[in-house]
This record gives sequence, structure tokens and C-alpha cells, in this order.
Amino acid sequence: MFKFEIVPTKKYKVKRYFTGRRRGHYNPRYHNIGTVLGDAIELIEYAGLIRFQIWGFAPEPWGSIYDLMYLTEELPGFTKWLLEPSGVGHIDLPEQGTQRKLNFTLSGSIVTVSCAPYYINFTPDPEFEYIELEDLKDMTRNLVVDYLYYASKYASRVYNHPWFQDWCNSIDEQFRTPPT
Repeated sequence: MFKFEIVPTKKYKVKRYFTGRRRGHYNPRYHNIGTVLGDAIELIEYAGLIRFQIWGFAPEPWGSIYDLMYLTEELPGFTKWLLEPSGVGHIDLPEQGTQRKLNFTLSGSIVTVSCAPYYINFTPDPEFEYIELEDLKDMTRNLVVDYLYYASKYASRVYNHPWFQDWCNSIDEQFRTPPT
């Protein structure tokens, strides 16, 4: 069963040592949207509020906070693919995360998901996972809505930054709105 999600940990530990860019000071010469999205996730994660996990391709869930950072950068393109699924959709989880690439192809209403490792010794088991397109849309919506909720509540300076708001607006509204 393929699934990705933000899982609340229900604990909150206050840490007040954030300085510099975590107060919303970003220099376009040195920072980009990945920095902004990552800072929001770090603030939320440092507070002990969430963990990120992916189910599929292994007997246990996997994923790291770094994977969530990369996934948020890919969400605008991935949500566009979900709305008009032609070709292959991708989510890259490189470098500090689990170093895997998820590929999504649609056949009818079923999305086939494959997982390819980058530089690590990992063999996905099973080789493919399957999910209904509507379920994948719902899962993605839940992830976006959860991320925006935590960012607005626990990383408000970053959330209110114009770059973050531009990123938010680049995701179709149906993925930013909680299901009714």
C-alpha cells in the first residue's frame, strides 16, 4: 500500500534560539524557495510536532524530514501532474533524505508508482505499488493542508514571507483547501 503523510506527534517543546533567516530574513542571492520551505519544516520539526513517513516498497514506513523538504519543493509540479496526468510524474527525494525517486504513471484510474534508488543499496519490495488517482489526490491534499496548517501556526514568520505565499499560490487551490 503506497501512502505518504505527515504524522502529528502531539508534543510541543519550545525552542527559542532561531536567528537570521528563520526570522524571515532571506537574501535572493543566497536563498531560494527551498530555503524558505525547509525553514518552515525545521521550525515545525524542532518543536517536535510532526514526523514524515512514506509507506510502500518496504515492510516498514520510511522517510525523513529531509524528504518532506524536497517533497514540498516538488508539490507545485506534482499537483499539476495530478490534475492533468500525462507522461510520468516524479517526486525526487535526493541527498540527505532516503535518496530515492518516485515515478508515477496513470493507466485508466490507477496510478502505478515505482521507486528507484539514487546511490544507495536499496531494492524496492514490491517493485510497484498501485493507488487510485483520486486517492493519490486526496493524500496529496491532506499533506499540503497539514503542512500549511503547521507552517501557519508554528512558523508564521516564514509562512507570511512573500516567497512562501508565492509557492502556496503555485499549488492549485483544490490541494490547499481541506476536504469538506
